[in-house]
Amino acid sequence: MHLYRKYLIQGNDHDDYCGYDDNDLIMTLMLMLILLLLLLLTMMMMMIMMIMMMMMMMMMMMMMMMMMMMMMMMMMIIELMMLLLLLLFLLLLLLLLLMMMMLLLLLMMMMMMMSVFIYLNILAHPCLFLSIYHNYNIHIYYQNKAIDHNKIIK
Repeated sequence: MHLYRKYLIQGNDHDDYCGYDDNDLIMTLMLMLILLLLLLLTMMMMMIMMIMMMMMMMMMMMMMMMMMMMMMMMMMIIELMMLLLLLLFLLLLLLLLLMMMMLLLLLMMMMMMMSVFIYLNILAHPCLFLSIYHNYNIHIYYQNKAIDHNKIIK
């Protein structure tokens, strides 16, 4: 995006300041919209993952119950094997959680970077920096037009 292409030109005409603004603004707004959609998508993914986690927890609870029942009937070796399997399952779950956390961190970093870009594009826009000066310029521009008009009438 050529942000600072037209704002360096000094003059009374307001087109020199905000004539070619719309493209950049539209593009940044589109970017913001895309980012919002991405954020919503990731939120949904997180929700789905959370639900899956809950289901896994429930399954584990059921497995525990089953083991408690089996403990009375079965020998010690099979019981130990089951416990080891359960531990492995727990470790896998923990790993998944860690991966999710890393993904979230990465996403947050990306969002921060993009928000900085949006800040530079929209909030720190030269047109907005020059808004007071630019409004004053418009005022003078139209005042001059009015003066010319009066001259024509006279």
